[in-house]
Amino acid sequence: MKSQDMSKSLCAFARLLAGHRAEQMARFAQVFEGGKAEAVAARAKRIVVAWKRSGAPMAHPSGLKHDLQAVEAALAASGAKSQAKDYQAALSLFAGREGASLDDFLGRALEVRDAPPPGKKVEAPADLDLARRLADELTATVLDPPAFGAALSRLEDGKTVSTATLGVIASRFLGNTKSYKGRKAAIAEIKRRHKDDLRSHARAKALDRLGV
Repeated sequence: MKSQDMSKSLCAFARLLAGHRAEQMARFAQVFEGGKAEAVAARAKRIVVAWKRSGAPMAHPSGLKHDLQAVEAALAASGAKSQAKDYQAALSLFAGREGASLDDFLGRALEVRDAPPPGKKVEAPADLDLARRLADELTATVLDPPAFGAALSRLEDGKTVSTATLGVIASRFLGNTKSYKGRKAAIAEIKRRHKDDLRSHARAKALDRLGV
């Protein structure tokens, strides 16, 4: 089954339990809810790998593990082999020592579940103050090519202006609400707009000289 279906299944079995045991299983369902739909085994494996990679020791609440084992055994005995295998996959999160609190166990599981894959660059958030200042500078120098070019060269430097900040600058300068995911498209549209503005200004001056 998919991860969201596993979450629903855990909540359904939780309703067959009572008190603290019911609460534990219902809260464990959080591990499989939300996010992209993926096979239970795939999500469980991803969490275990990320947990081990984090260097934190794996630990779990023993009571919850025993209840999940009971559900897995009941499913297997009733012939629901596919569902039983999904519970076996979920039980892979219960390696390591017993005795951890539910809060600690879930906190760590959710943290590593949502951690970015190794090596994946996390883009810095947009610097809105910098975006405002640089967009205003582009607007102020649009008819001064050397000054505009100097401002544009700063935008092309990824170390100075993050991609997210550049997207905000482009939207502000161009007067749109477009979302720019890459630097190339944002820079290209800023340059295109600059050329259009220069042409429009030159045309207006020519018409003014002719008294039109």
